[in-house]
Amino acid sequence: MITIKSIAEFVEREFLLNPKCITTGQSHARHISKPRQIAHWLARKLTGHSYPMIGHHMKRDHTTIVYSYAVVEREIANGTDMGMRAIEIMQKIQAQEQAQRQAA
Repeated sequence: MITIKSIAEFVEREFLLNPKCITTGQSHARHISKPRQIAHWLARKLTGHSYPMIGHHMKRDHTTIVYSYAVVEREIANGTDMGMRAIEIMQKIQAQEQAQRQAA
């Protein structure tokens, strides 16, 4: 089952970030903020949870989640590296989830 926590951990591994920096870190450095935005977008896309619930789990205000979602959607529409990376990570998470379901 895809959870907000599993998404955050997956994104941290993909970007070689320290554990929990997506959910607890306060850094505004681009190498952390962009993956964090992708994690927010993925949480909304893959779990369907509300913005406030995602914000609660990610220790962010729900308006930050709304903003992150819009940023990543715009990056995807513009075909940027960030947008393509978000799609790639989403596909990896979905493939992993499908493999786990088949193994069970």
